[in-house]
Amino acid sequence: MILKVGVIFILSWVNIPVDDPIVWSKEKKLSWNDFHANAPKLDSHIALSWVEIQYESSVGKAGKMTMEIKAVFIKEQSWVKQDRKSESILKHEQYHFNLTEVWARKLRKEITSKKWNTKTFEKEFNSLFKKHMAQTLKEQLRYDNETNHSQVSDKQTEWEQAIDKELISMKNYSGINVPFLFE
Repeated sequence: MILKVGVIFILSWVNIPVDDPIVWSKEKKLSWNDFHANAPKLDSHIALSWVEIQYESSVGKAGKMTMEIKAVFIKEQSWVKQDRKSESILKHEQYHFNLTEVWARKLRKEITSKKWNTKTFEKEFNSLFKKHMAQTLKEQLRYDNETNHSQVSDKQTEWEQAIDKELISMKNYSGINVPFLFE
């Protein structure tokens, strides 16, 4: 029997208001109650997680720019086939969310590791964001392929351990507010 689960990774170039997204947190774990969309009857997948990296910039009183960069789970777009759900599938979906947070941290790290030029900022940031989102999508697809959507248990365990290790190694970039340093 082949079981399939899926992930949708949306490239969020702008902050689009979404009702009640879950912002990634090590304390908050997904539950099946977080999957609000109706499962399509003809889709072969068991579940689908809609995960994104969203950002929003702001300029403080001193003219310093910060950006809020967060990994989010969109409840209204995520679904599960009620008669096929299991704890192993839920855990697999959680790790899609965790992998999104890994890539949000990588983006935060790269942003804070460079000096930005005010004249070229928008172009440079958009290029950086697109690069990270392409890499994130590639990694999400590799996760599903190598684990066969959670069905290859030893590969699932390897991915969980690797993602957990990356989250720990990138803990200095877990804060969602990222300052920009301009030349």
